[in-house]
Amino acid sequence: MSLLTVFYVNHKEKKQCGVYQFGYHIGNALQKSKKYKFIYLECDSVTELRQFINQHSPSLIIYNYHPWTMPWVTPEFTSSINIPQIGTIHEVTQTVADEMQVGHFDAYIAPDPTLILKNPIVYKTGRLVPKYINKKTFNSSDIVTIGSFGFGLQGKGFDKVINRVQDEFDEAIIRLHIPYSDFADPTGKGAQEIANYCKKLLRKPNITIEITHNFLTTQELLDFLASNTLNMFCYEEYKNRGISSVIDFALAVNRPIALTKSLMFRHLGGCKPSIFIEDNSLKNIIQNGTDPIKKYVIDFSEENLIWEYEHIVSDNIHRTSVIYKASLFERIIRRIKREIGLIPKYQKRQITVKQWLHNSNADIEFFPNIQYIEYCPVQNINSFNTILNNKKREQYEATIKLISELNPSVIKRKIPEANIQQAFVFDTVYRFLEKFNKPRILCVGSFEDTASLSLKKIGVDLDEIDPVINYTLEKFIERPNRRFDKYDIIFSTSVIEHVEDDVKFISDMSELLAENGFIILTCDFKEDYKPGDPKPDVNYRFYTKNDLLYRLLPAAKDCIIFGEYQWDCPNPDFFMAGYNYTFATVVLQKTKN
Repeated sequence: MSLLTVFYVNHKEKKQCGVYQFGYHIGNALQKSKKYKFIYLECDSVTELRQFINQHSPSLIIYNYHPWTMPWVTPEFTSSINIPQIGTIHEVTQTVADEMQVGHFDAYIAPDPTLILKNPIVYKTGRLVPKYINKKTFNSSDIVTIGSFGFGLQGKGFDKVINRVQDEFDEAIIRLHIPYSDFADPTGKGAQEIANYCKKLLRKPNITIEITHNFLTTQELLDFLASNTLNMFCYEEYKNRGISSVIDFALAVNRPIALTKSLMFRHLGGCKPSIFIEDNSLKNIIQNGTDPIKKYVIDFSEENLIWEYEHIVSDNIHRTSVIYKASLFERIIRRIKREIGLIPKYQKRQITVKQWLHNSNADIEFFPNIQYIEYCPVQNINSFNTILNNKKREQYEATIKLISELNPSVIKRKIPEANIQQAFVFDTVYRFLEKFNKPRILCVGSFEDTASLSLKKIGVDLDEIDPVINYTLEKFIERPNRRFDKYDIIFSTSVIEHVEDDVKFISDMSELLAENGFIILTCDFKEDYKPGDPKPDVNYRFYTKNDLLYRLLPAAKDCIIFGEYQWDCPNPDFFMAGYNYTFATVVLQKTKN
């Protein structure tokens, strides 16, 4: 069976450009897909692209679109092609993504892993870290070498690199690679001015600077980065910009990275220990090595990116299949009507994506401040499988207060009586940490979960999944590369009642759980509930003791209930939207793999 053809279209001229280089690497990587036949194209005109369409009959087109580089890809052109089309948003912010509409393209790809997925026609991907093979033997030196690169544009912070290195070192080599940009600095005037200014900043005799301007191939650029002790990027804040591609290359070469807290580096805000110069010295960042960034090297692998694009293509071909199955006669009539004004030229195409979206205006904290606190777990816990009632709210009062102090803006959007769930989960995860050496932790349903947020804020390292920020649990299991194959602790706060196939959900959790590991979850509980009874619209069900014992527990492969269970609750004390119910906790332990 032949594979469906998908075009990935990049511009052709002016290749000394960050947008071109981004598209070049994405397009070439996608050709390794085994699910679709991706064809990477470079063209600069409507005529040229139409010729390729006639030759290959693609099922979908993805544009590495930027208005500077592809001015010919107009709404008039895209609306005239009876093929689903997706455009890339390079300068993406949350506001831009939320406001995108069908018209210019059917859907959009935002290469920003920090995006919250509120808009059903905006997809996001991770970054692409190139695969690097070190083909040179670099001379080791006792002299610290600090490298940086980027086009000669204002705000790149090359001067900050010079000054910070001299603040911390008496002897060092600073290597700056500042090529000319075809679009923004074609004559190289900006690059030369920055180079001359940086040279004047030298104030220590044993600090030397090397500056180059020739445009490097990818291999040459990676060799340059690999030959440095540390690669350092000091961009200004840049509030309304997308993710910078310089980090994609820096992550590839297994060298420490130092950054400023620019929003163009927001996707690395979770590095522990911090790689940001506002938090840490260059000497410490060098000493910490590459451990803080290893997670992102795995997340942004070529295999993961191909997998993400395959899912985007599949979803859009399925979503738009009805729209684009018109007959030749119907297409001709529609085109005539469009030309004479009977239908709008840029008519919005129907959106049929069914997606449950969180209604939240939360600000994302890209660079959280870690608060290393001494937390004392709740005492006198008789059972980890219990009902969270008013008595438990009193018992966990100090924990509820702590998570409220750690997350003041998020907690305002929560129902106060329901915060007992997050308090239980936070406390239980924290007390189980000591059972493992460097515990591997996964939160399922992390978006605005104050248990997860609080654990991160006190320095606990964990992986997160949520349909609003990345994946469902089902998709996460399919992902080609994960940081960990198995996890020691998997927790999920009040999520399972919102999942249609809860048996598979708990089975998938157990599949990811390591031997002796723990599943910790809470759920909406109502002992007298029967299928078909009234329930909140966002819930698929309430849980009963029989559900937990005879449906969920058997689905958790090789898992047993941790300790005793006490799920009797004849008088639930939680009320919401006309429903009277409570919350139950479930803690399971895996006995073997």
